[in-house]
Amino acid sequence: PGIGGLVAADRLFSLLERDFDAIDVRAAVAKSLKPVVDSSSALTPHRTLLDLSRGPTGEPRLVTTNFDLLFEQCDATLPQFSPPHLPDPRREQDFRGIVHLHGRVNDSYTAAHDNELVMSSADFGYAYLSEGWATRYINLLLQRYQIVFVGYSADDPPIQYLLEALSRFSTPGNAMYAFQSGDTAQAGALWAHKGVTPIAYSSDHQHAALWESLEQWAIRARDVDAWNDDVLCKAMSGPVALEPHERGIVAHLASTLDGASRIAAAQVPIPAEWLFVFDRNARYFGPPQEPRILLSNDIPPFFDTVCLDSDEPPIRDEDLTLNASSMPAEAWDAFEINRGDIAVVGPESVAGWRDCQHPDLPHRLRSLQQWLLRVSHQPSALIWAAGISALHPGIISRLQYRLRFDSAKYSPKLRSDWQFVLSSLSQHRSDPDHQKYSVEGKASVSGWTASLVQEAMRLYRPQLRVEPSHGVSAFCGAAEQDLIHVSLDYVRPHSEIDIPPHQRKYALSLLRQEIEHAIRLEREINPDFYSYLHTLVRNDGAPGDRDSHGITGHVVAYIGLLFALADVDAAGARLEVSHWGDSDDISTRIRIVAASRSDLASPAEAANAYLNLTDVDFWDDAHERDLLISIRARWPELPPNAQEQLTNRILNGEIPYDGVANDTKVRCRLGRVQWLKKHGIDIEASHSDKIDELRNLVPDWTEDAAFFTGRPKFEVFSVDQDTALAPLAGVMLVGAAPRI
Repeated sequence: PGIGGLVAADRLFSLLERDFDAIDVRAAVAKSLKPVVDSSSALTPHRTLLDLSRGPTGEPRLVTTNFDLLFEQCDATLPQFSPPHLPDPRREQDFRGIVHLHGRVNDSYTAAHDNELVMSSADFGYAYLSEGWATRYINLLLQRYQIVFVGYSADDPPIQYLLEALSRFSTPGNAMYAFQSGDTAQAGALWAHKGVTPIAYSSDHQHAALWESLEQWAIRARDVDAWNDDVLCKAMSGPVALEPHERGIVAHLASTLDGASRIAAAQVPIPAEWLFVFDRNARYFGPPQEPRILLSNDIPPFFDTVCLDSDEPPIRDEDLTLNASSMPAEAWDAFEINRGDIAVVGPESVAGWRDCQHPDLPHRLRSLQQWLLRVSHQPSALIWAAGISALHPGIISRLQYRLRFDSAKYSPKLRSDWQFVLSSLSQHRSDPDHQKYSVEGKASVSGWTASLVQEAMRLYRPQLRVEPSHGVSAFCGAAEQDLIHVSLDYVRPHSEIDIPPHQRKYALSLLRQEIEHAIRLEREINPDFYSYLHTLVRNDGAPGDRDSHGITGHVVAYIGLLFALADVDAAGARLEVSHWGDSDDISTRIRIVAASRSDLASPAEAANAYLNLTDVDFWDDAHERDLLISIRARWPELPPNAQEQLTNRILNGEIPYDGVANDTKVRCRLGRVQWLKKHGIDIEASHSDKIDELRNLVPDWTEDAAFFTGRPKFEVFSVDQDTALAPLAGVMLVGAAPRI
């Protein structure tokens, strides 16, 4: 098929019929079509198209506008039809064989059968426009079948008349396609505006690309089982070993109900590595060690090993210096619902009024689910699952069942990793800021109930974050290495929820439970977990930054709510603090901060809070700032003996820093002495001899060295840009560099 001739064929026949009888013209056409040589090889394209037209029952269904009988010559047993006796496309038992839509010649090629051939402009006008019987017939076909035009150009008379007539009908039930020689842009320009999807190919070597491709698909049609077995056999070697078009054939299998069923039921399932082909996100973005930023127009290495022949390269944002890659919107994905899924959807896949369960997957996706279950013990399946953000609850449930009742297939580490992945995918993820406004909106209407307080505090529930470990290969075969990285996301509203006074005590207990839950999760992820909290309070003792990273932000929110409760119910706030044990750094820090307020701790209780700290906690660099601020706030109220004990501990107490030089410990002591002095607590006056002794041990120490004592562990600084030339005036060039 090409772009067409200079004069339309229908006009030529119209001109002939002006000078000759129409019967004679048709007889001449019939004689001219008679095959000169009865060559079997010449019928190869016809056999190919016949085989491709066979449906699941094996019956061929081919509609042709050719007048000759070459298709019948391939198989004399095939039923043949021509106007006005055309089979009904709505009845499968009738619609079969060869349908000559524009008529056919008789068996001897001497005349038109029933004197019916659509050739001239008048014939086409009658068939497609005025009477429109051919148009109605094609429209009926489109309601049940996909139509592919083979051997037509975009301006052929049948195409011109058909598409013009179809435009008067409602939108066809199925799409139309046409093979078109040339590049994709040229094909689109010829067909797209006609409502036909072009399939472009090279016309080199007498359209060899078209016929060789069709022949390969015909091989499938002749023996579907053998073809599918061969595809699955090749797929067993993994996607990396195949060419893009071969991966595309496997993708075609996964796109159909029959193909997906074969993938699920294969005696030996294809490897889990195919997940990275079936999932378009995995195809385009790959595992985390793959670059998401491309420095050139090169194709990402991972994409090159899993892409399909139909895939467009990743899209890059040319406005960025480092071009960020993204995925074409039309990229194929096996796990998206397609038209075939919708066509056969059952009632089990539709939610009802009283259903509380998620509807089941369509049949095709259920088959892919079964395949995933069968290969879930392979490391690649875990790596893929760790990289996705959502999964159907039914798949999660069946994977959990598999881990429980088929546990022998999974190593202990692989089983544990899967549990983390499934727990992460089972989480309800929502925007805490959006939910905060929803909660406050309900409260404004109905007031703050206990259940609403629970809903508010659930916004602080930490969420598991699971992703493939950096550096792990998507096609990793070692189940015992670190395949995934697990961490916690400490989600919370960015602004404080204003809990009313009468509900603060309950809210605070719920927030404590969320923090305790976070600690348990952290220790499950890493038994050696240490929170390393940032500072919880500001210089003035008020709660610190709620946006602090990690669990610190949660504890800051807790401190803020604790202080708010103390303002209205000091006894309730004291009771809440007592629920914290003394076995972890978070409990220790909360007791330190609570001791800073007189409504949360009496002077004696505050003194005990400081003095009962272990040496490790007392000198812990992470606790230092909050501890010093707390001591500063309560120092005037502390009993004199407690002040003396604290002073002695600072000057003489054991500093349990193994492997740390003594002069470093001395600097720590002097730093705290200087910090307290700067904030109005001068212990030097009564212990000058001891402090002089310490200073003699580190003669280079100055009071300025205490700048870093009690500083926040994370601070934000800015660098100003000074473009004035005045500071450089009169400076020789050779001397400028050291000053810049």
